[in-house]
Amino acid sequence: MQTFVITLAILSCTLFAAQKPENNNLKLWYTKPAQKWTEALQKILFLLMLTIFSWSSFAQTTQFASPFTNNMVLQRNTSAKILGSDAPNAKVSIITSWNNKSYTSKSDSEGKWSVLINTPEGSETAYTVTLQGSETVTLTNVLIGEVWICSGQSNMEMPVKGFFNQPVYGSNEAILNATNNNIRLFTVERNPSLTPLDDVKGEWLCANPMTVKEFSAVGYFFGRKINSLLNIPIGLIHTSWGASNIETWMDEQTLSEFKEVEIVKEITSDKSQKLPVLLYNGMLHPLQNYAIKGTIWYQGESNSSDATEYSKLFPAMIKQWRKQWQQGDFPFYFVQIAPFGSDHRRGNSAYLREAQLKTMQTVRNTGMAVTLDIGNCDFIHPPEKRIVGERLAYWALAKDYNFEGVAWNYIFWQTFIRL
Repeated sequence: MQTFVITLAILSCTLFAAQKPENNNLKLWYTKPAQKWTEALQKILFLLMLTIFSWSSFAQTTQFASPFTNNMVLQRNTSAKILGSDAPNAKVSIITSWNNKSYTSKSDSEGKWSVLINTPEGSETAYTVTLQGSETVTLTNVLIGEVWICSGQSNMEMPVKGFFNQPVYGSNEAILNATNNNIRLFTVERNPSLTPLDDVKGEWLCANPMTVKEFSAVGYFFGRKINSLLNIPIGLIHTSWGASNIETWMDEQTLSEFKEVEIVKEITSDKSQKLPVLLYNGMLHPLQNYAIKGTIWYQGESNSSDATEYSKLFPAMIKQWRKQWQQGDFPFYFVQIAPFGSDHRRGNSAYLREAQLKTMQTVRNTGMAVTLDIGNCDFIHPPEKRIVGERLAYWALAKDYNFEGVAWNYIFWQTFIRL
């Protein structure tokens, strides 16, 4: 097909280049009937090429869905779903190099397919995952380990290098020592959507100074601590957007229970991160077929004006995510929002922290990293991101990885005595 198109292009260019000679004495060489024949052939070739290019543009190709890319980390010891597309009703096979096993499936009428594969224990060995369908595609440098979702608003989005005039303490040393083939990073590109999508934009990258400095600081420090103690690969999928509220990370069905939430029918604002369901549709829904260990969450500032409503929305969102991932009550650890400036402008953030605390106390398998002692009232983005990430990691290490002797929970006073 490629050779045929190139041949047509060359022939068409040759015919288009054939112009009537300026020297009228050459009429014997270039007659009027010949000119008409040439013009007719040019039109035929032009229409044929348009048809071919249009067909090739819309044709289904054999491919993996994102975030299934080179350098990915697959969750260990599980049945992991792999998705992609091919021609409609095509037979596809997935071959995994760690066990040389083939898993077969068939694409539906729209060309979409999915396959469940078995993953082994975590390993630093690089594997391949090969897709055989209408064409053959192979993903390389695939690791098996622990996969965590990192989501929320700007305090999760804040990169290791910091924001302008808002540093992350210890960022230089963290960046200089970032090279680690066993930490893999995936950042979901911003993409609000009115409808749930199946793909996200992004790619898996190995940790090194250039990739780590742009990655979520809280997410990276969390993953670095887990990796250093488990000695198995860690995959971090970062999907966040500064100033986003909780409603935008929830689906329409869940939000239908909250009558005061209005679902938009078109995107007319440049503040998409504040509109319900848009980020869920475009930046979270495509991830829910990717097997994970758990989630870390840093959000709340954008909802601090209505803590009462947040106390209902937050548990509902956690329940929704767990239901859609179909992995039971996976770990969900979140960060307490810190005091900032004049709280009365955004609502008293103490009430929001209370809503977070109640969520931890009532929703199974959740935990909260306290930040009251490391916040900064002059910056809404506290610079101690390493401490925040590591406090989240302490929850995971104690509750999910059975590390003993680590302080991970906190003492909460039930009553106070006035002296």
